[in-house]
Amino acid sequence: MSGVVVNSACPRKLRICNCCILALLLYGSEGWTILKADRQKLQSFNLRYQLRILGIRWFDFVNDDVSARTGLTDVHSIISQRRHALFGHIRRLPPDTPARKVLHMAVQMQHQSFRPDITWLRPPGRPRSTWLQQLTDDIGISANRLWD
Repeated sequence: MSGVVVNSACPRKLRICNCCILALLLYGSEGWTILKADRQKLQSFNLRYQLRILGIRWFDFVNDDVSARTGLTDVHSIISQRRHALFGHIRRLPPDTPARKVLHMAVQMQHQSFRPDITWLRPPGRPRSTWLQQLTDDIGISANRLWD
């Protein structure tokens, strides 16, 4: 424990933070496309309030994992679970629903490596990461296999 006193009210505080703070922090996160910098900011905020609840200060040497003490999951894994749940909901919609049609079309375009008109120029800079790309990166399989 290295001299860190754990407050007896920690489970109550963790439940309140899980219900209130994480709910507000991750509101609508199933539709986000997250950059690496955004992911680091979310993770640092999550770690900061866990340290504050546990009463661990910056000069305390804590060698073990803070999330193992609190029992809370990683913010990125929560977002990816929500993203997968949204994909599953849209996938189970009736075939004539517009949201399902659009998602199916996006999966087909990604599978067919969609090629636009020859006069089209790609905008300068890094290609933007799409929601569907992040979904397939989370799982590690192609969107076409995910759809099937």
